[in-house]
Amino acid sequence: MAGAKKKKRTRKKRQNIILPQEQISEVEAKFSIAIQEAIALRNETFGAENQYSIDELADYFTNTSNELKNRILPLEKRRYVIYLRKSTDDEAKQVRSIDDQRDECSELANRL
Repeated sequence: MAGAKKKKRTRKKRQNIILPQEQISEVEAKFSIAIQEAIALRNETFGAENQYSIDELADYFTNTSNELKNRILPLEKRRYVIYLRKSTDDEAKQVRSIDDQRDECSELANRL
């Protein structure tokens, strides 16, 4: 079966379907309720001290200003992760061992 040709699948052409205004309104209402529930869950989970507008969060992720980053997420509340990776199964081809990576990352974390 290695030389057998694969059958080409015929794809259905996409069709644009315009929904009636009633269905659009229904979806918008469900979406609005879902957003309100998500905001309530966020408030319950994180409390009032972490509430920021979407514009503030967008500015945070796009702005490189350290002042804004420190205001939204102070240094004492930041958390970091050390990611170690083994890129090959063959030990002879492995350039850096996991232990070497861990040591270097820990040293960098302590230094910074």
